[in-house]
Amino acid sequence: MNAQSRSAPEQAPLRPIPRDGIPKIPTLLLFALLTVSSAMVGIGLFTAGGPESEAPLLRYGSVAVMLLLALVLWRFTHASKGLIPILIISGVIVYYFTASATLTAALLSLLFAVAEGGFLLAVLPRKQLAGIPLIPILAFAAALAVTRDPFVAAAALVPFPPMVALALGTRSSAEKQNGPTRVGVICLTSLTLGLSLVAVTALVLYRVLGSLSPDVLLAAMESLRAAFVESITSAQLPEGLDPELVAELEQLLTHEGAENAVNSVFNLLPAIFVVGLNLIAAIAQMLQHATLRTFGLGDSITPRVSLYRMSLISCLVFLAAYLTAFLEGSETSTLVGTVAQNVSIILMPGLALAGMIRITTAMTRKGPRGLGCLFFLVLLIPCLFIIAPFLLAAIEVIGHIFSSITSAIKPDDDDTFGNQS
Repeated sequence: MNAQSRSAPEQAPLRPIPRDGIPKIPTLLLFALLTVSSAMVGIGLFTAGGPESEAPLLRYGSVAVMLLLALVLWRFTHASKGLIPILIISGVIVYYFTASATLTAALLSLLFAVAEGGFLLAVLPRKQLAGIPLIPILAFAAALAVTRDPFVAAAALVPFPPMVALALGTRSSAEKQNGPTRVGVICLTSLTLGLSLVAVTALVLYRVLGSLSPDVLLAAMESLRAAFVESITSAQLPEGLDPELVAELEQLLTHEGAENAVNSVFNLLPAIFVVGLNLIAAIAQMLQHATLRTFGLGDSITPRVSLYRMSLISCLVFLAAYLTAFLEGSETSTLVGTVAQNVSIILMPGLALAGMIRITTAMTRKGPRGLGCLFFLVLLIPCLFIIAPFLLAAIEVIGHIFSSITSAIKPDDDDTFGNQS
């Protein structure tokens, strides 16, 4: 074997996203809709409290905004039309649990603004980027005109840091061999979105509480916790339920049961918050990629940009966190156990998706390895219905560690599972 055959495989050529812009009418339409959607975020995130708190005009306006954004997304992402029904179903679920058209419209508007803003920032010529700062100014002014509260209207600025992060991350991933991976861009977008939401929430809390000192925040948290416990213990069970179910619910409705349930949810709030951010960032990235393909820029979405893979470090951290949470047990709520449980919940969705991709890729490959994976999958089908997220995450962790070990012992240019270590 000569030195050339032993060398690393040649890296795929880069295809930077050209800054040639898009036609004038779609550009102006996106400018207008980014202003409307950002203003909707400012109106909806901190003002929606159910149908009883929504004025009819605001509710109908929110529905009109949702229909308009869905129609434009359908047109601009026709390369991946399957995303739109998913968004519609998600919106129906959000409305079912919140009973707020304004909040549902705000969440869809947040997705639209981050995705299409990230697209526009990535493709516009530099001379046209000078008009982008007008969008947050106009959005804030529109939100302020509706809410009459500058602290609440500041939520209209939330989409702009993540849309910048998404645009810069996607461009860097396409034009640099050492640029961020797809998961890296998702994490960067999620981080900036989280910081934006925390900053605006801090402004609103400062206006309501008058201070952001730890004592005041802890007192507000305890008051909120007590309110949830009170609402659970005062709930009345409907008639006609199964006696066994009634017995279980009555245990929950006791003060101790309600307190344990509320404490469990509050302990997992960091994980719920981060998983929600990651989900929004991942869907926004898919919409951005679909829009790039629709406007003829799909060549820049190379495998390096589109390949979804988790790092070995994330696999090891998940393994350590899950084992720690398991050993700590669910009956005793310790600080170490709570932190470990949050970390494992944050990493599990991403690893489960990577595990699903790993299995699907292996099944579609020719040869005995693919057939062996298919046989293995058939044996695991009953388990998939019971513990699918953890099982898929475990498959990704084990597969990633195994691939890393075998690559270190005997480098192989062809990774069986289509992932890179």
